Amino acid sequence: MYVHCPRRLWIHKKTQNKEIHDYSSGTDFHILLHSMIELLGRALKSNLSGKVVATDVPLSREITDKNVQLCGKIDVLRETEEGYIIQENKSSNPPKDERVRYQDKIQVDAYAFLMEGDKRYKNKPIKSGVILYNDLLPREIKPEPIVVEKILDEIRKTLESDRLPEIKHNTKCYFCYYSPLCKILPREGGLTLSQIRELPEILKLGIAHYVIEPLGVSAL
Repeated sequence: MYVHCPRRLWIHKKTQNKEIHDYSSGTDFHILLHSMIELLGRALKSNLSGKVVATDVPLSREITDKNVQLCGKIDVLRETEEGYIIQENKSSNPPKDERVRYQDKIQVDAYAFLMEGDKRYKNKPIKSGVILYNDLLPREIKPEPIVVEKILDEIRKTLESDRLPEIKHNTKCYFCYYSPLCKILPREGGLTLSQIRELPEILKLGIAHYVIEPLGVSAL
């Protein structure tokens, strides 16, 4: 959520309103991929190295100095003699202007960060990451777990601020739950939650439920 738009995260965490999502299509895609994992392994044998050691691998890591617990679930974990391969399956089309989407790269970085803190995976290094979009062409990347702590610091700074962040336009805006609210908020941000509640446009458009009461943000 932060990678997509810091403003979206700020609104989500500062209000009692909860976004409603339908993940059924993505879930169905994952079930299909997992049921066909052996077939995919054979069909893409020349491009996908390593044996599948687990699917839907839950991971968790506490970063005590930041008062943060980071959780995630790896779609497919592969293993080679050189190390582990993190495989992430996406139901979306591949990006047109880049090999992989930035947020997908960060997701693999986060999984690598979680694995580094898990004693179950201390026996081997993390060799690489692979992202499969719905064209099923493997895109290999080099995980960079070091960037995760920097992003966590940026997230904490955003949430500790009482000021609305600047808008970050991207392709997700069209589908964003808070898009109607963003259309009447200043692009440059800067308002507090109290000031947002006092905007005449909030009641006029009937979307006051977006900004009911602030939540505590003691943890991410």
